[in-house]
Amino acid sequence: MKGVMLAVIAAMITATAANAIAQQSSNAPPAPIKLEEYAATNDVAKPAGVQFVSLRCASLYMFVSEWLKQEDRREMAAKFEEAAKSFLTAALGVAKGQENFVTDQVPRMIAIYSDRARAAKAATGNVFEDPILHSDILFCKRIAGR
Repeated sequence: MKGVMLAVIAAMITATAANAIAQQSSNAPPAPIKLEEYAATNDVAKPAGVQFVSLRCASLYMFVSEWLKQEDRREMAAKFEEAAKSFLTAALGVAKGQENFVTDQVPRMIAIYSDRARAAKAATGNVFEDPILHSDILFCKRIAGR
C-alpha cells in the first residue's frame, strides 16, 4: 500500500515539476536558506530536520530530473528521479499523518528551484549558476552518497 501511495505522490510531483519548469514567473525568486546552512544550525537527525532536508532534496532532484528530460538526457534524469523517490520516501517516513503536507510542499519547493534556475539561466546562461541550487545539489549528493 505504501508503495502505491509513493507512486501516486511521485507521479503528481513529476507532473507539477514539469509544469513549474514550463511556466514563467513574474516575481523574483525567493531566497531559501541553503541546506548546508540549515544543517549547521538545526539537528537534521531529528524528524523535523529529516523531513525538511528530505523534502528539499526530493524537490530539487525532481526539478533536475525534469530539466534533464527536457535536455534529452534521459539516463541521467532517471538517476535523479530515483534519488528523488528515495528522499520522498524518507520524508514520508517521518511524516506520520502529515502526508498531505509532503504532497503540498514538494511542488512549492520545485517551483522555487525552477524560478531560481530560470533567473540564473537568464543572467548567466547556466541554470546551475544559482548559488543555492549549486550548494543544495552538492549537499543532497553528499547525503545521498552519490
